[in-house]
Amino acid sequence: MGFLVGAGLALSVGLSATFLGLDRDRAFYPTIMIVIASYYGLFAVMAGSVQILALESIAIVTFLAASIAGFKRSLLFENLTVVDQRIAASGASASARFDSPASAFDASISWQHLSDGNAWAGATIAYSRVVNERLRGLRAMVWTEALAYRRPSASYYAPSRQLRIDAGMQYSYEFRVPHFSGDRRNALEIGYLIGADVNGVIYQHPSLHLALEFARGIALDARAEWVRSDVYTERSASVGLTIVTARRR
Repeated sequence: MGFLVGAGLALSVGLSATFLGLDRDRAFYPTIMIVIASYYGLFAVMAGSVQILALESIAIVTFLAASIAGFKRSLLFENLTVVDQRIAASGASASARFDSPASAFDASISWQHLSDGNAWAGATIAYSRVVNERLRGLRAMVWTEALAYRRPSASYYAPSRQLRIDAGMQYSYEFRVPHFSGDRRNALEIGYLIGADVNGVIYQHPSLHLALEFARGIALDARAEWVRSDVYTERSASVGLTIVTARRR
């Protein structure tokens, strides 16, 4: 229940900030991240444990680093035109992952406002399932993305509406095989997808994902993706913290 309340409050704050125009300044969301990081230390001190404070300090430093890096390097780097124009993006995103020994489901949504007055919203859904019980690290995967920009742009790729569906394979290597529900998961995932959008454009989509649960319920999540096609090329990388929940039996 606590996670649901927290997610609801976070979503309400983000939507309210967008509706009221508070997020027009690029410093708004990094400041929110820094405030959130400070609460980790506050709760650790309230618990009266030096060990907890030491563990929470990792999350504090990660949040601070992500906030500063995001504020300093939130410009678009799609091509030299947007770099020269110093077009920057700011907004909010949310993601969720449901994992089981045989399958996994990922979903994410994002809203971004650009400094040139444009804006975009997007959502991605991915589903993977084990191909064979003897090769549990090998999974078949389906990935889909819906993307919409407020208006087209001559400076960067900005489709008014786009729907893309990819399919392929994903291999997962467990550094330490979990034996029970709630065991820490440390894994490296490598995937390769190929698909097409509604206009028939072919896309190739290799990806890399590293998950390291360094403390109970807190995992380092790093992702890198490449998208290649005749009309669009993208390279992206992200590092963040994930809250892991598991029901023990």
